[in-house]
Amino acid sequence: MAEGIETLEQVEFFKKNKCQHLQGYYFSKPVPAIDILALLEKTR
Repeated sequence: MAEGIETLEQVEFFKKNKCQHLQGYYFSKPVPAIDILALLEKTR
């Protein structure tokens, strides 16, 4: 798992190196737990 991903270049690097779990501001700012369900439903 890679944390702290902030750029497309970082995403590409980790995907190229077979890292399947990425998180960071590139994907989303931190979200309060209470708001997660609404966020996930929006992305369906």
